[in-house]
Amino acid sequence: MVFVFWFALDQIAKVAVCNSMEVGDSFAVIPHIAAITYVRNTGVSFSLFDNSPVFMGIVNVLAAVICAGILVYIVISKRTNGRWYLYSGLALIAAGGIGNFADRMRLGYVIDMFEPLFVRFAVFNVADIGLTFGAI
Repeated sequence: MVFVFWFALDQIAKVAVCNSMEVGDSFAVIPHIAAITYVRNTGVSFSLFDNSPVFMGIVNVLAAVICAGILVYIVISKRTNGRWYLYSGLALIAAGGIGNFADRMRLGYVIDMFEPLFVRFAVFNVADIGLTFGAI
């Protein structure tokens, strides 16, 4: 359930940004704190390996295999073990990974939209939030 919810939330946020903004558009949600900024990321985290098709191919295969493995683990072991926190974290990681993987496969880039204004940091998306909190 966590996986489906987070994956859907990520895709809805990305569609909303694409349908209402142009690439590069930005508006402050909380002045000097946070903005919604439409960015297309052709690399991985922090735009590393931007426009590197060989590396991105490897990343895509690894993301698909790891996320599939996580989902299989959740389905197989959930019936025998009641550690909801473990499954929730793994589901967030899988949802985030597959959300960004779906963008890369469908569009060739990942749609990012959340920009902190109070610190110099990367623009990120709902999938990235899931990956981070799932890992924590």
